[in-house]
Amino acid sequence: MNRPQHHPSIWRPWLGWRLAALALGVLSVSAPAQENSPAPKPVEPLPAVVQEKIRQWVQAKKQRSAEAADWEAEKRSLADLNELRRKEITQIDELIAAAGDRLKDAEKQRGELLAEEESLRSWRASVE
Repeated sequence: MNRPQHHPSIWRPWLGWRLAALALGVLSVSAPAQENSPAPKPVEPLPAVVQEKIRQWVQAKKQRSAEAADWEAEKRSLADLNELRRKEITQIDELIAAAGDRLKDAEKQRGELLAEEESLRSWRASVE
C-alpha cells in the first residue's frame, strides 16, 4: 500500500482550520429555542467536553505519527528483504552457470573415455 507523503507545512493550515471549527462548533451549542424567546442564548461549552475533544485530537495525531513511523520501518524492512532476495538470485544464477560448465566438462570427459574404451576394444579384438 502506497501512502502519500505530505510536508508538515501542508497540515498546519488544515489543522488550524479544524481546531477553529471544533471550537466554534462547541461554543455554538445552544439550548432548544422556545417560541416566545427572541433569540437563543449560546451555551458555554463544558470544559470537560472541550478537554475530551482536544484529548481525542491529540490521540489521533499520535496514532497517525506512530502509524507513519511503523510504515517507514516496514518499507525499510521490505527494501532490505528485496535486496537480500536479489543477491540470492544472483548467487543461484552463478551456481547454475557453474553446474552447466561442470556438466559440459563431464560430457566431454565421458566422450573421451568412450572413445578410449572403443579404441581398447578394437586393439583387444585385433590382438586375439
